[in-house]
Amino acid sequence: MPEFELNIGPSPIDHTRFRSLPYFVQGYIEAAFFSSTGGEPGELTADHGFSDLASETLAQMLADCEAFQRAAEPLLDAAYATDEYDDTQAGRDFWFTRNGHGVGFWDREALSPDLGEKLSTLCGRGTSFPEIDLYVGDNGQVYSA
Repeated sequence: MPEFELNIGPSPIDHTRFRSLPYFVQGYIEAAFFSSTGGEPGELTADHGFSDLASETLAQMLADCEAFQRAAEPLLDAAYATDEYDDTQAGRDFWFTRNGHGVGFWDREALSPDLGEKLSTLCGRGTSFPEIDLYVGDNGQVYSA
C-alpha cells in the first residue's frame, strides 16, 4: 500500500497485541484503516488506529478473516505457492475485494486470472462477506457497520 503506515497505538502493549495477530488479519486491518481514512464527519482520521478498535469490531474482523481463510483454503494455498504473494497481501485483498475497491484478488499480477477471480467470487456480493464500513462512534472508538 502506498505511503500508509497504520497507527497501531501509543502503548507497547498495543504493538504487541497487533504483532501477535496472524499476518492475514494484520493486512486486513491495515487495508481497513487505509481505505476508511477521510476528512468527513464520522470518518477515521490518521490519528485513529488499531488501539481505537472497539473490542466487538476486532472480534468480528478476526471471525470474518478466519471464516474466509477456511472457505478459501485451497485457493489461498495456491496463491501462497508463488514467491510474489503472501498472507499479509491476501488479508489486504480480502478487505479491498469485499468492499468493492479498485484493487483486490482479481487485480494481482502475482495471481493467475482464474485464481484471482475465484478468490474474488468467494467474497463478492451475495456471499457471507458483505461490504462493511468503519466509522468513529461517539466514544471515539472505531466500529464496523
